[in-house]
Amino acid sequence: MQKLENQEIVKCWATNSTQYALNRYQDPIGIMIHSSGTNNAYLKSYIQPTKTDLQYKYLESVIGHTVFIGNDFNHSHRSFNFHYFVGKLNNNEIGIVQAHPEDMKTWNDNYIHIFICECNNDETYAGGVLLKLQFLCRKICDYYGWDSSHIIDCSECYPYRVDAAKWLAQYGYSIENVKSFVRPQLNPIG
Repeated sequence: MQKLENQEIVKCWATNSTQYALNRYQDPIGIMIHSSGTNNAYLKSYIQPTKTDLQYKYLESVIGHTVFIGNDFNHSHRSFNFHYFVGKLNNNEIGIVQAHPEDMKTWNDNYIHIFICECNNDETYAGGVLLKLQFLCRKICDYYGWDSSHIIDCSECYPYRVDAAKWLAQYGYSIENVKSFVRPQLNPIG
């Protein structure tokens, strides 16, 4: 298993997305974790590079190319998007892809959104995803000076979306396991 501090984040800006076109910015208030709700661990199904990107060939080789044109989130017909995606890269290793700057609004709230690519019946994959989530959430929280109370599951704001909590739970994990690598919740003085 990779060390927490030896993680690389691939930047693949979703410049064809509605969110880039709207160009709305936010002051992030926390991190919200989502998952796909489908059994597909490959990042290439959810995020594809823009063909005019100077690093297109490199990004396509790292992320992979999907034959399902228009299914990914780098299109204008998507009304929401995510800042980060966690799933399998083209070489089958688990990786993190950043698709939007953290201060760009991707939903109708002010959270930094992380999307898990689910893979059912694979405990090793789930453990690897948890490691990536721990690394990414700690990195973001350290940058903003946040404690673990700034990390939530999507169901806390969108009760009909229980996918992340449900997927993690089938492997004995929860959002609390992600929070455990971030500084503990700060207690108010007084």
